[in-house]
Amino acid sequence: MNTRNTLILIVLIAIVMALAGALLQPRMQTPLATYWNARGEADGFGGVFEALYLMPVILLASGLLILGLPRLDPMRSAKLNFPMLGSIVLLMALFLAYLHALTLAWNLGYRFNMNMMLVPGMGLMFFFLGKLIQKAQPNWFIGVRTPWTISSPVVWRKTHDLAGKLFMASGLIALLGVFFPNAAVWLLMVPVMVAAFGTVIYSYIAYRQLNGEG
Repeated sequence: MNTRNTLILIVLIAIVMALAGALLQPRMQTPLATYWNARGEADGFGGVFEALYLMPVILLASGLLILGLPRLDPMRSAKLNFPMLGSIVLLMALFLAYLHALTLAWNLGYRFNMNMMLVPGMGLMFFFLGKLIQKAQPNWFIGVRTPWTISSPVVWRKTHDLAGKLFMASGLIALLGVFFPNAAVWLLMVPVMVAAFGTVIYSYIAYRQLNGEG
């Protein structure tokens, strides 16, 4: 999918999100829930724009920013892979649309544990993000950008191969939160943190090994 088609798609998704908020707003009572605590309970409230229209705006702004990254990347010899960028934007759009739908449902009076409802969406997002990370080419914006991955294409490739596997595993572990609700937050956060910090450390080790430093 090229830049134009991806942009059209995220604009359409954002419009649908905004229209859903506009059509359902008369059935909601203010103040509207906009934030949920660690227990999945609403404890932050705001106005109409923040609850119903901010998410579509965030989608449009972040989508345009990501799609514009190839023009800003100084590493012209290793351009950002657009199919990967387009996939990241669409993955983000689907997750934000899901989060927006949950927000609308809550403000319509449906009650559920927000954290538990987010677990499947975030688990799937991290899984597919892992698959995309493995395809990332050296650049200044997307991926595991450390001094060692930026300095060596070999270290970049090895680090992102590992990062992809770790994030896919993190996504699958997060999905276990559906069956173990009391541990859902830990099953989501701990594996992702291990994957993030682990790949940074690995990039340093791989660079030293590549340069014969042990």
